[in-house]
Amino acid sequence: SLSDGTATADGTTRRGAVVEQVTAGSPAAEAELQTGDVIVAVGSDPVNGAESLTAFVRELAAGQEVTLTVVRDGRPTEVHVTLATREDGPSQG
Repeated sequence: SLSDGTATADGTTRRGAVVEQVTAGSPAAEAELQTGDVIVAVGSDPVNGAESLTAFVRELAAGQEVTLTVVRDGRPTEVHVTLATREDGPSQG
């Protein structure tokens, strides 16, 4: 799960989406995101919070690889994530 927050790296404070929880087996877990990481960009697009990040991800196709800029312990790092389809209910068929 995500929440709104900020992170400071290289003397600059940026808004972003704070990782509150990482579900085992999820794309976030496979990308080794950690609780407390702040996602500040998707590709070259800045993320202003949890809702902003969700909107970016919804515009992308499942299976697409994206680069997230994440601030962890005051240091920016790039993380590559392959998006998965979200299953909200039982599958039909």
